Amino acid sequence: MLGATMRYETDYATLLILAACFALFYSYTNINADHKKIIRVIFCVLGIYSICVGAALGFTGADDHVKDKNPAAYKWTINFFKPLSCALFQFKPTWENVQLCFPLTTFTPVSTPCNDTSCSPEKSNESKAFDGRFDTEWEISNGMNGFLLVKRDSPAQVKSIWLLPRKTSLIESWQNVNCKFYFNNDLISDHCFSIKNSYKQRIHRITFNPIQVDKIELIFYNPNTIDLMNNNVDLNSLNPGYVEIAFETI
Repeated sequence: MLGATMRYETDYATLLILAACFALFYSYTNINADHKKIIRVIFCVLGIYSICVGAALGFTGADDHVKDKNPAAYKWTINFFKPLSCALFQFKPTWENVQLCFPLTTFTPVSTPCNDTSCSPEKSNESKAFDGRFDTEWEISNGMNGFLLVKRDSPAQVKSIWLLPRKTSLIESWQNVNCKFYFNNDLISDHCFSIKNSYKQRIHRITFNPIQVDKIELIFYNPNTIDLMNNNVDLNSLNPGYVEIAFETI
């Protein structure tokens, strides 16, 4: 398969295929005619599913060879399956589909200290939340509040903010966000938002009425202290933050 890494699959896949074929043959020869029709339908459905999944895995591969070597073909394929990806988003949201299915605009983070004494005084490397990479993270140590200031040269109509939190043994983010929206240096809106189920959802979204802005202040507070097993975690051991942050336009 194109771009696939077969090195480890051959260690087990061949034996599993043989076992599945023997099980299917045994079941098929020991049931009545009506049940054979059901077996044939199940076999066809699972076969088509396996082919589609195999082709998708082969297209991506371990190192995204198609994306690197033939970006035009990769982009065409992404756009071709975009309606399906967006339809499945509500059932299994991913950050890749956020980028694919929603109109996003760019804001530039500005390094500036938080005036709130509960915010961390350390340098927070906020640019890591806007670099488009999944191997970098913006984080604040000891469970303190986080502060971000982002700007853009021209105003944009923003309707929601997407957040991809850090994930360790828990979703390391905050439960509340204070958003201050500016236009031409004038504060035009100031709202506090509560992120429902922030301790167990990997992707967060803050929605509001569309507003034209060129600067946004974000103050994150009330860190999650419940891990994925519903156990409480010591606040001082937390480093809440985000892998990526994006702004959705109308």
